[in-house]
Amino acid sequence: QRSLRLTVTPLVPARRKRVPVLLMLALSLAYRAEAASGGSATVSRTGRARSGAAIAASHVRGPRSTKLDRARKLLADYRLEEADALLQAVLDTGTRDVETLVLAGRIKEELADGPAARRLYASAAQAAPEDVEALSLLARTLLGVKDYKGAARHLRVALREDPESALAPSVAALYHLQRGNHKLAASYVDRALAADPA
Repeated sequence: QRSLRLTVTPLVPARRKRVPVLLMLALSLAYRAEAASGGSATVSRTGRARSGAAIAASHVRGPRSTKLDRARKLLADYRLEEADALLQAVLDTGTRDVETLVLAGRIKEELADGPAARRLYASAAQAAPEDVEALSLLARTLLGVKDYKGAARHLRVALREDPESALAPSVAALYHLQRGNHKLAASYVDRALAADPA
């Protein structure tokens, strides 16, 4: 029994070490790629939200692009309630473009409202079935509820549509890590690193 332990135990730490390293790399790449496309990965978690509805009401006027820029600034300052209320006001006007839906989904994710984020990303993917960002973020939220079939379906399209994307392969790495396919996960981490070597 002692010799059996000696042959088995050295393998366990190596495997345990490899998986967390892959996971951290995949998560880091996913959030960095999201930030590069205008997401919330690098937001500062400081600052306190005031009354979101009241602040948003004062920003309803003006072009949609101005409202989205304001929402991104609020998100970057981690004033999530205000950003959420502002984006909700934009959506209430009937706006359903991909950029608005994806940004609103990111804010919902930061607010830990996974179901709302999934709905918004799904709407974005439905509006633009080949949008890599919407598909990748939808897949990421589906992984959170272990909908592997749905996540895989969206990831296949995202990976095919933009081979240069760093976001899609980093989410694919998370998918394969959750499925226990560590070699495939590592290959997608490499692909994401190649797409975003910074």
